Amino acid sequence: MKTSSNDQPKPNTNRDQFFKIGRRLFLAGVIASTVGCQNIIRRGQSPDVPLNISKYESSFRSRPRAIGEICGLVGLDSLKVYGVGLATELKGTGSAPIESGQREHLQRELRLSHSNTTGIDSVKDLMTDKNTELVIIEGKIPPGARTGDHFDLQLVTMSESDATTLESGIVLQSRLRRMAHLGNRVKQGNVAATGAGPVIVKSIVNNTDAPEDKLHALIPGGGKALQDRILSLQIKGDDFNQKTALKIGQAINQRFTYRTSVGHDGVAEPKTDRKIDLQIPSAYRHNVGRYASVLNQLVFAENVKQRQERLAELEAQIGEPAKSALAALQLEAIGDKALPALRTALSHNDMEVRFHAAEALAYMGEAVGAPELIAAAKEKVSYRWHAFAALTAIDDRELSNSLSELFNHPEVSVRYGAFKTLRHKNEDDPIVSGDFLANGFFLHEVDSTAEPVIHFSTHRRAEIVIFGSEANFGDNFLYVESGLTIKNNNDQTISVTAYSPDFIKQERICSNQVADLVRTLAELGYGLGSQLEILRQASQNGTLNAEIAINASPKLDRTRRTRHIASDYENIKPNSPVKRLIDWANPRRGETSNPRHSQTN
Repeated sequence: MKTSSNDQPKPNTNRDQFFKIGRRLFLAGVIASTVGCQNIIRRGQSPDVPLNISKYESSFRSRPRAIGEICGLVGLDSLKVYGVGLATELKGTGSAPIESGQREHLQRELRLSHSNTTGIDSVKDLMTDKNTELVIIEGKIPPGARTGDHFDLQLVTMSESDATTLESGIVLQSRLRRMAHLGNRVKQGNVAATGAGPVIVKSIVNNTDAPEDKLHALIPGGGKALQDRILSLQIKGDDFNQKTALKIGQAINQRFTYRTSVGHDGVAEPKTDRKIDLQIPSAYRHNVGRYASVLNQLVFAENVKQRQERLAELEAQIGEPAKSALAALQLEAIGDKALPALRTALSHNDMEVRFHAAEALAYMGEAVGAPELIAAAKEKVSYRWHAFAALTAIDDRELSNSLSELFNHPEVSVRYGAFKTLRHKNEDDPIVSGDFLANGFFLHEVDSTAEPVIHFSTHRRAEIVIFGSEANFGDNFLYVESGLTIKNNNDQTISVTAYSPDFIKQERICSNQVADLVRTLAELGYGLGSQLEILRQASQNGTLNAEIAINASPKLDRTRRTRHIASDYENIKPNSPVKRLIDWANPRRGETSNPRHSQTN
């Protein structure tokens, strides 16, 4: 059916050209950024004035590109590895595994890995012992891990198992492989890690009596990587060629180096015309995501004039809270030439601007912004994780005193965050040095003027950190379980009576200080999980004057939003060409959203 002339749409000869160029502008200036949106319209332009298309198209053609615009970073996901292992020393709570592929695999592994181990003369007899249990092991090797790095392991029994609990178990060393699913088959990869160590059952960590939690366990830091996890850049689309790969590699190496056995070398090594392998500089070892974000903002093939112009623009942008996070990343990517702009931003009257400048300076080896990071760690929960990660990157001994002052903070996450930061910086620092006790965990005693706290870690490293020298047990302290009795003698001493599996009686006397009892119990074979259960009960009964905390590290706030779209967009009229371009370009178009909060960090 024909339509009348009044029903036909009005012609728009510029529409195709407008949207073609609009897509180009958006993709180049917005999506390419990994942490936010670039401002595609210069400040001060009236939203009612038509876009000067030729000006923006010319600017786009001549603008040097950032790495994130043409490259994707591969290797930022965790590498899952699996294995079958044997938990031993289960105090009669294990079972004999039924005939299965897992059992046959475990038998082969035990014969191969433990053929010369004392006490493993008969693999078959060992596996049918009630003190052992076949367990499925799973771990995730984090991105950027190096050979020898440790990671957590999760354990679970077979669904057909008759075991009642994995408590007190110790898993023999097992080989862990990556598994690939090929159709209906599962193919084993090469050995990527090993796993072993004392287990902690989920029922103790979660303080529950659920039967399934007693058969689900973990080994903090029980996995050990056998190879480096290399990151790599993959050049996308049709932009790849040898010249481009070499230019990108050269630009990265001019900005980043890493320490080798013979000195320092560039982090980038072009492997093909499409792939560039990357090492991780030491400053980013504990925040690989930050390294990826900075790499994405690194501009290559930029001449001196273009660099100067961009520096001037970024110096203005970092002074605007809405733009400061992205501007700081881009200045960090530039390197030493950007230091003056970042140092100037430290004196800004807005905390957000000061924080982002201090964070960028920290990863560039500058300690001048450390006071701002410490203040943020104390006062801003959403910045806490980022602040401690940045402080870890600063190689400055004077920071130890400032960080140790945070041990007196009332919040446990601040205390433990400061402790872990100091330990990552230097494990031999006397402030955080500790003892590795029998049964596989660390004990640290830390001076603190705040209320005593006993912190248990079951992530990456099994450890107990006692904040405050006054943590002790009251006169009414009594703990009794099968084979163990602990009693306060009311003379500032504690008696410990324990029976070994073969009913040999062992007696010990120690002081009523928590650290002394922890050491005594470790000598008698009680691991981190058992110690957590004992101390938690004492705290709940009021016979321990300290709070119990578990894994109280500052958490990465994934909901914290960074405002990257400038105020240029605030007063844009709904029907203007600019507004239509933004609505078309928004990947969530059709939804109601605030452009100032359209991108998470």
